[in-house]
Amino acid sequence: NGSKKRKGEPCRVAFRTMSEVEIMDDGYRWRKYGKKSVKNSPNP
Repeated sequence: NGSKKRKGEPCRVAFRTMSEVEIMDDGYRWRKYGKKSVKNSPNP
């Protein structure tokens, strides 16, 4: 049981980290792009 639990923990953490990083990256990129686009764009 100990071996199985230890193997499952890191796997779950990696999955959660990847998902969080992807979402954070997307949000930051989208927000930066949107703000830049609106500021750079002559029309709103």
